[in-house]
This record gives sequence, C-alpha cells and structure tokens, in this order.
Amino acid sequence: MPENSGSTSNSAPTADPEQGYTAPELPLVRTRQVGGIRVHAVEAGLQHLDGGAMFGVVPRTLWERRIRPDARHRIPLALRCLLIEAPESLILVDTGVGRKEDDRFRDIYGIDNAGAPSRLEDGIRAAGFEPTDVETVILTHLHFDHAGGATLRRDDGSLAPSFPWAQYVVQEGELAFSGRRNERIRASYTPENIEPITEAGLWHTVSGEVEFTRGVHLIPTPGHTPHHQCIQVESDGGRLAPHLPARCLHSLGTSRSGSQGTAGGRLARVQGHHAEDAPRPRIPQNSHTRG
Repeated sequence: MPENSGSTSNSAPTADPEQGYTAPELPLVRTRQVGGIRVHAVEAGLQHLDGGAMFGVVPRTLWERRIRPDARHRIPLALRCLLIEAPESLILVDTGVGRKEDDRFRDIYGIDNAGAPSRLEDGIRAAGFEPTDVETVILTHLHFDHAGGATLRRDDGSLAPSFPWAQYVVQEGELAFSGRRNERIRASYTPENIEPITEAGLWHTVSGEVEFTRGVHLIPTPGHTPHHQCIQVESDGGRLAPHLPARCLHSLGTSRSGSQGTAGGRLARVQGHHAEDAPRPRIPQNSHTRG
C-alpha cells in the first residue's frame, strides 16, 4: 500500500483482559488508498462466539494467550465491512448483523453494535457519507453476521431492505444455496435477511469471477460456504484483496495486550480456524493483500 495512504485511525484497542473488548474501543473507520480508489474498513460492531469452535483443533492453552474468552467461553469477533469509493459506484461490502433481532438472539451471539440505528451506519457517516449514498451492496455470503444488516424491521414489524435504492450483489449459487432449509445451515441463513430483498427485486446475481465495476473484482472462494466470494480492488498498480475466506474479516487484528497483531494495522487478518476446509483464494502473484 502507498505510504501516504492515510488512516482515520490505526490505534489498537485496549481492554481489561478479564472483561473483553467492547465495540466503542475499536476504531470506527480505517482508511487506505488503493491507486485511485479509497477503501474504508468500517467496524460494524462485535459478536461473541465460542472460542473453541472458532479455533478448531488449536488447543485452548494456545489461543487464549492471544484472546481471552469470557465467562461463557466466547471470544469477540469483529463485524468488519468495507466501504469502497469505486469510480462508478459507492460500494458497501457486507452489512454486519443489523438491529432487527430480538434480545435473546443478541444475548446468545453477544452482539454489540449499538448506533444510529447501528454502528454500521455510524461508520458510513464517519467515512464522510450518508447511508443513502450507498449505491451497491456486495455480500461475500449470506450468513446472518454478514447479511443481517441488509434488511431492517420497520416500526410496524414488517421487514424491508436497509438500502432500498441500492442493488444487492451476490453469487447466484450462494443465493440458491441459502434457500436450502436443512438443519446444518438454517441457523446461519435466516429468511428475514434474504426474502425482503427478493420481494423488492433488488438482487443482482453474478456467476463466477467478474469485474463487477471498474476496479472491483468478485472472485469465488468456496470453502466457508460453497459459493463464498472475495472482493479484490485494483487501481493504478495498487491491489487489495481484504475479503478472504473463513474469518479474516472477524479478526480483531490485535493481541489481548492491545498491541498490533501485524505491522501496519492491517484491514483484516486471519485468526482462528473453521471446520470447513477453505482453499486459498486465487490472487495474482505480487499482489498487495490484506489477509
């Protein structure tokens, strides 16, 4: 990345290891310049999931040195989205959890994303835009922690797209797979996050690798889900591929002591392991990656 790329904030959060992080302790927005395209990493809040499930075969004695679990054995995971100032569209990549779920859901998953109406919208404003400026919403996949903020619940209890003026972009296979109501996936793919967009006719599906708009490429990266996709930004010799498989976009990117986990305050880092065997994404050699 260029040295003069600039950053709203790269400071590491600090927290009492016994208490864990809270969303306000994370930088709301971190910004990088990729050639002629500005990319903002927006912290849309936190969720807390079982540490053993996240790290898989890694022994707890090792991973808890890195990130201490709470009393329910959960670790904080960032709900990190991207806002891309592409030449032809303002693009939001993923939407976090949103604010429509009930208290029981929020307690089970340890959701911490309060804002106006959520921390995602706060982050969009902190980057210098209004939520109504978003023209395209790209979803890497349709799990609730990436697509939950794609829809909202109105005061009358009905559901609607959160960005009704935007197109929602997803791999065709991912949208079809989300409709399979088998017990292994139904907890992750909730109809409330998908059906309002279908009813509004806002889905724009792609199949395989495409340059969606100038400088923004969609690349299939199956593994975490069968039709997961990553986003690669390329402009004027710069290249960034921050949305990789597994849980790179959930990593806090810091150690429990508050020190940077990697040099330069990377937009995303892989931390933990998923039961699914995710292959490496096909990224051109000598690319500048943030993974």
